[in-house]
Order: sequence, then structure tokens, then C-alpha cells
Amino acid sequence: MFESVRTAVKAQLQNKVNVNEAELLSSLLPESYSLAQICDELVTDEDQLESLLILSGCFDEFERLQREDNDEESSIKLSLWVSKAIVPGGDCVSENEAFEDKPSSSRNEALRLAQRKGTLGLKSLQVLCRLNDSVPDTRVLLSVLAFTSQKDPWTTSESASIAQQFFSLPSIQRYTSNPEFIPQKLLQEFTRPLFSASKPESITTAGRKAMPSTAPPKRHDFVNEKKSQPWRYEVPYSIAVLEWAVQNASDEIILTSWPLIIPPLLTLLDTPTTPLLVRGLNLTTTFLPRLSTKPQLLTQTGLFSVFEEAILPTTLYLPSITPLEDSLLILPAAYSALFALYTARFQPTPHPSPAKTETETEMGTVKATINRSSKAIAETEQHQRLHFLDRVFRRGILPAASHTSSSSHSSAITIVLLAHVSPIVEKLGMHAVKHLKSIIPMLAQAFCVPRYDLIQQALRTLQVVILNCWARIGEEAWRIEVVRMLVVCKETVHVFQLGREDVRMARLWESMAVVGRLLVRAVEGRVDMREELRPLVEADAEVGEVFGI
Repeated sequence: MFESVRTAVKAQLQNKVNVNEAELLSSLLPESYSLAQICDELVTDEDQLESLLILSGCFDEFERLQREDNDEESSIKLSLWVSKAIVPGGDCVSENEAFEDKPSSSRNEALRLAQRKGTLGLKSLQVLCRLNDSVPDTRVLLSVLAFTSQKDPWTTSESASIAQQFFSLPSIQRYTSNPEFIPQKLLQEFTRPLFSASKPESITTAGRKAMPSTAPPKRHDFVNEKKSQPWRYEVPYSIAVLEWAVQNASDEIILTSWPLIIPPLLTLLDTPTTPLLVRGLNLTTTFLPRLSTKPQLLTQTGLFSVFEEAILPTTLYLPSITPLEDSLLILPAAYSALFALYTARFQPTPHPSPAKTETETEMGTVKATINRSSKAIAETEQHQRLHFLDRVFRRGILPAASHTSSSSHSSAITIVLLAHVSPIVEKLGMHAVKHLKSIIPMLAQAFCVPRYDLIQQALRTLQVVILNCWARIGEEAWRIEVVRMLVVCKETVHVFQLGREDVRMARLWESMAVVGRLLVRAVEGRVDMREELRPLVEADAEVGEVFGI
């Protein structure tokens, strides 16, 4: 029935002739056909792209489709075939993710084929889903989930949009909202077996922290790497499925199914390949705050330290060992994941109400005891919170700043570092004063570089530092250093002829004025800044503009 159509489609694909496929198929398709006939002719493991093109053409000419009593059976058979035909395989793994690099032309051809098959197949699955009232097989849903993330090279904006529309269908939403779908079908039956062989040694199979081992570390088995990582080399779309599951799971499902999510997450964090590592960090940032309703979970299971030790090393993926473009992807994702870990573990604790004066009674004594206990717990929690932020700064910021200080790529990396110093200082509050001896030199160096975005970020960070460390900034040594930095910043703009007429430079002058005036207000009542800055203002009137005096 479809022989002539298949012949024409095959010729068009082989010759790569630029013709209107819709018109070609419309002119060659039979006047009528049924789902059963389509199944008999098209369901084959060979020439899948041709079959998908013809199937899509058949559904485009929907008025020619003849309905029959056995349509449901044919629809199920077609759906399963389409789902099998479109799922991307290991040949779509990009060059820097593959164990053995394939020729670029071969890999690119595999990706083009996967993109084309995916778009055609998803359109057909949408039609088949509307034709069949029964819920699609899980294999069909998994094949659609494979195209839900545009981070995957086989997913185009069109296929991602179709996949989103598919999961918006009422019948699909009813099924996927079932409390058993995500934890059982996706996490337990699909992702867990794929990631089980490559689970990090830092956790148990139940997703908890493993006991420290005295055995020597295992040597990496490069030969069997492919076998131990089927999620990466055989079923690369498993990451998209995991992302969709985490993003669409309810809080209740997250709190009950976390042992199924954490091993794959830590596996991704242990992967040195940049695209996979960044996706792992971003997914960690999405997942961890969902545990914030049970902050004790991370400490009781030992997972807080496991995540900390998994994320912190990623802040050292720096040039020149790591390409600059990769570092600029990894570092922001790493810091976001660390802040997500902070949010999940440390919740704002209300200050315990003071004990009542009538503590002579038995009830009053009990309340006083509870109050003292609550205060002790709050103090311990506060100590742990501050200690974590100190570790993030000392192990996640300072080494990177020191490493890049003499690098030709230092400006781009420093912008990222300073952008994440600000939230650390805000969370530490007045306790950030202990880090002034490290932060101020970073800022001073940034103000010497004639780069707009670097200076602007340094001014934002300095503003945060003054707001939170104003008590110490008011001391003579730090106060003079901040004044010096702002004067250097002003001179940097002038020396490199970055005049005020430029809109961006005008913004810099505004930012300098905000920070300068903030410093004056911070030390107000202790120091007469007008008198202290008089010699500078007399030498350069613009200094007065910066500080508003």
C-alpha cells in the first residue's frame, strides 16, 4: 500500500533533494488507510526515518484515516514502535562525553537523525494518544521524556515544545500525577538500575552516608567504564528523565523518595565532564531546597557532609587546566548548589521567648528548662551555620581567587567570585569581619582593572561589605583602605579614558557615589570624614563627588 511512497521518500532522503515533503506525501498517499494497515506496512526495525515520515504524513492527512474496531490495538502497537524508534542511543553521546571518541561526522549524523526522528515521532505520538483513550505504556512516556530538556543535543526547541504539549494532555496529566508514577515507574524502575553500578563510595545503596573505609582506593577501571555507566553510554536520556522527575515531583514524593534521587545526583557530581557536571549541580540546586521542611534529614543521614565534599571541589575547576568557558559554567552552578545546601540545612530559627518570672512553681521550672535547652540548640545551630559559611569562603572562594590572581583569565573568574562573595557576607552578617583581610585585597585588585563589569561587580560587593561590616570598617586601617580603593577606582576610569559620556560609565560613577556616601554614613558619629578627606578633595574635587562631601 505504501511502496510507492516509501520509494519516493527513500530517494528524497538519499539524494537530499530540497522538496516539500508534505506535498510529496500528500500526492502519493492512498486515498484511505486504517491504523491496522499502517501497522502492517510501517512497523519495522529497518528504514525507521522513512517510516516515521510516512506515518507523520498519514496523520497530516487525517481525513483519509478510516476508523476500525481494532484501532486501540493498532494504536498501542504503533505507539510502542514509535517510542522505540525515537529514543536516542549511545551514538548520540557528544565527543567530550564518550569513552571512545567517534568521528565527528558520524556523531553529527547520528544527532541529526535523532533530532529528525524525535520531532516526527513525537508528533505522531500526540495523535495516537488522542486516538486511544487508554493510558500510554510507560515506555512511550519515557521516550517522550527523552526530549524534555534542550540541554541534550538531540532535543530541538520544536521537539521540546511537542514533549511539553504531550504532558499537558489531560489524560497524561491524570496518569503522571498518580503518586506512584514518579517514585515507582521513573525513579525505582528506570533510573535506579541505570545508576546503581556507578554509585559513589561515599554513600550506601540506601542513599545514606557510608562508613569510612580503611581499604585502599580502587583504581579506575577505564576498560569497563561503559558497562558501569549505562546511564551515560547506553541510555543518555536518563538524565532528562531524572530532571523531569525531580522538577515535577511533589514535596511529599521528594521527602519519601529521596533515597532514589540522591545516588544519581552524587554520580553526576562525581563526573568530570562539564555538561554532565553542570547539569548535576543545577539539579542539586533544584532538589536540595525541597528538603528544607526536614532540615534534620541531611544531618541524621550524614548527607550534609557528603554533598559538601562533593560540591566544594568543583569550585576548583579553573583555568588553565579547565578551559575558561567551562569554568564560567561550572563555578556559578557550584556556588548555587552550595547555597541550596545551606538553605536545606539551616532554617531561620525563632529566638526562644524569655522565661517567665514565676519560675518558683513546677510549671515555671519546666518552662525555664525548656527555654535553656532551646537556647543551647539555637546556639549550636548558629555555630554550625557560621562554620559552614566560613568553609565555603575559605575552601570555595579563596583558593580560586589565589589561583587566578596571576592568570590572564583572572577578570572573568573574579567577577564570578565577587558575585558570590556578596551572599556569603550577607548570610554571615557582622561575623564576616573575620574575612575582611581576604575580601579587601580581592576588591582592591579588581578596582585596578579597566573592565566595566568587573568594577561594577566589585562596587556591588563593597557595598554589601560596608553594610554588614560597618563596625569594623569604621576602624582607621580599614576605613583608609576603602577610601583608597574608591579613589583608585575613579582613577582607573580616567586613566583608561572611560569617560562619563558613556552610559555604562555613568552608571559606574553613580555606583561609586552610592558606595562612597555609604561609607560616610557608616562611620558617622565616630569620624569627621569631611575633615579627614579635606586634603584629597582640595587636590581633586571629584573625590568630593564620590563621597558626597
